[in-house]
Formats: sequence, structure tokens, C-alpha cells
Amino acid sequence: SSEEDSDEPAWHIPPDLCLSALDRLLPALVDRGVPGGGEFLVAPLVREARTAQLIALLVWHGFLPMAQPRSGVLLPKIHRRRCVLRPEAVHVGKRARKAAKAYHLSVGAAWPEVVAGIQAHTFTSRRGDCWLSDDLAALYAAVNALPPIRRRGGVTFHSVELWHTATGELAAGEVGYTCGSVYTSCTGFALKETHPGAGTVQLTALGRWLARSGFRLWDL
Repeated sequence: SSEEDSDEPAWHIPPDLCLSALDRLLPALVDRGVPGGGEFLVAPLVREARTAQLIALLVWHGFLPMAQPRSGVLLPKIHRRRCVLRPEAVHVGKRARKAAKAYHLSVGAAWPEVVAGIQAHTFTSRRGDCWLSDDLAALYAAVNALPPIRRRGGVTFHSVELWHTATGELAAGEVGYTCGSVYTSCTGFALKETHPGAGTVQLTALGRWLARSGFRLWDL
């Protein structure tokens, strides 16, 4: 089942709870678990500064900010298990190395195009149910415009693009965020039919870029 349609217990963030109080509460939720044994928190998905501030705060405490667009809710998730590796440990196989010659990577060059690609090609159970809604993507971008005091750890959202050099086509991409020396992948897409293997090339190239840029951990 998908995260978006999950029926597991979720803890609703009280709407009248100030962010400073939530900041003090979140470490206990991370250490002891979400009440009821679930992995999700719930808050209104509203395009306003407070929601962007909430997302930045949740990222700092280790939550992945997702959404349930049909219900208009923000679904921050604290994964019980995570796939974390050091970027320099990413193995580049012979097939990926050969395929990579046809592509080049960029970071932060085409946010709208990457979001559109994810929405068109990535879904959980049926086409069109992508959790990266227009509202959530706009709030991700709004986080980057917050003052530094609201972005502990320098929380910043990024788009990653893999371009087919000969045609200029966006063959794969993802949205993720940085917090300190950690990069977290949120969700992505690849044009598997027209560019087989592009997803693998994008991930391996991103791993190399993260290592060269000094990032110490990659949360996949």
C-alpha cells in the first residue's frame, strides 16, 4: 500500500500549537515513536509562511514532508527504517559508466520541469496519485525563501536533473533537500522507455556530485 493511502495511526499536530512548542515536542516523537505506533504526523496543507516554516522544522528533526493531496493534508513521515549511505561509497558499475557518456547532470537548473516530470511519471497505485502536489512543491520552494533563523541546518530544497546531451531532453530527475551535511532524496522520475538506465545514471552521478560537494550522508 502507498504512504498516501496509509490507514496506519497518525498524530495530528494541534492547529493551535506554536512552532516553538512543537520544536520541543518533536525529539520525543522521534525517539519514542508516533503515538499509536505509526510513522506519520498530520497537518493542514496550506500555502502560507507558517506551513513552510513547519516543513523546515520537521526536516531538521528527521521527518520527510509528504502530502495527501486529495485530503489537503501534510503528511510528515518518520521512517522506522532508512537507507543511508556515504556518497563516496556509491558504486558505479560498468554499464552505468558507459551509459553516462550520453548524459550530463545539473542541480537546481529546472525545478518546474522536474516537478512536472515526477507528477507525470511517478505514482503509487494509479496514475495521477503522486503525493508531490502543486501545493507541496510550492511549499518546498517557499522553504528556500525563509530567513536563515527559520532554516536550522540551512534546510534547502533542490531539483536534480539528468539531461540527454544530444537532444537536451530531461531524461531523469528528482527533488530532495539538504540539511547540514546530509542530502535526502524525496522522490524522482526517469523516462524508462526512451532512456533505459537513465534513473541509475542519475543516481550514480548524484552520488559522485554529493561526494565532491562534501556531503557526508545520503538518505535514500
